[in-house]
Amino acid sequence: MGARNAVQVERVGDKERRGSNAPRRQSAVGDSLTLTLLNKLSRVKRTLESKHALTFFGAFQRDGSQWWDVLVGGAWIEKDEEAALKEIAKTLNRHLNRKDIVQVSHIAVVNPDLPEWKAFRVKGSGRVSMHNRVINGMQIREAHVWGV
Repeated sequence: MGARNAVQVERVGDKERRGSNAPRRQSAVGDSLTLTLLNKLSRVKRTLESKHALTFFGAFQRDGSQWWDVLVGGAWIEKDEEAALKEIAKTLNRHLNRKDIVQVSHIAVVNPDLPEWKAFRVKGSGRVSMHNRVINGMQIREAHVWGV
């Protein structure tokens, strides 16, 4: 990967537990994720969706971190995870400029069918924003989950 690929890849463990906080719809965009970056991430999601069925797409910022984790789920990822993660990273790099890409720390693969993730799935074309939540035992400062 070249210099613009500053994204690390990790798998979100199946044994983590979701906190009791369920997502709620909010119309305001959080201070830390700009509307421009949200729009670019929406384009990343649409690009991936044009080729593959997504079951989850979101951006999460952990408490105490200034960087974002992009969370993606889909059966196509499970078939060849390495190739899928490379494609996701390339798509992020194609849609995000240098200023944006350095805000992304990880690409994490999630299985939204697991009980701890089901509450965070968004159906339809909307986006849910959450602030100050506990998700899978992690304190999340801000999260945005797009409908799939």
